[in-house]
Amino acid sequence: MLNKYTKMIVSGATLVALSIFAILATRSGPVSTHSNICVLGRSPCVIKTPDYQVSITLQDQQVVLEEETFVDIQVKNAQLTEAWIEGVNMYMGKIPLMQEQDSTHVFFLGSCSEPDMHWRLNITLEDNTGSAHSHYVDFYTQR
Repeated sequence: MLNKYTKMIVSGATLVALSIFAILATRSGPVSTHSNICVLGRSPCVIKTPDYQVSITLQDQQVVLEEETFVDIQVKNAQLTEAWIEGVNMYMGKIPLMQEQDSTHVFFLGSCSEPDMHWRLNITLEDNTGSAHSHYVDFYTQR
């Protein structure tokens, strides 16, 4: 009886250890996450660190649902590796930003059942040392 429980505990501990190893193996380096108090649409959002700078600007100063929206993301001393939008007050999936030109990206938001929607634009950067950094800015739409 004791042998059966010992095998279960060892198997469980092995599974946990392998899961932790798999998670750590997929990380390419330290990741820092920062929020920005800027609300996208009212003015350009600028994220400054000692190592890099990001400026995010909506081209039309307002996001219109069910229409293409263009956003300018300028990055100095780092590389933009990923950009997407997600709903904050309602799950809407992960909406990618597609690059149009050098710093111009486009996205399309569908209408949903919520009349007032809170969105989050997420970006991931890689700095010159290879470290990843995540930032986000929020914006709002009305149906």
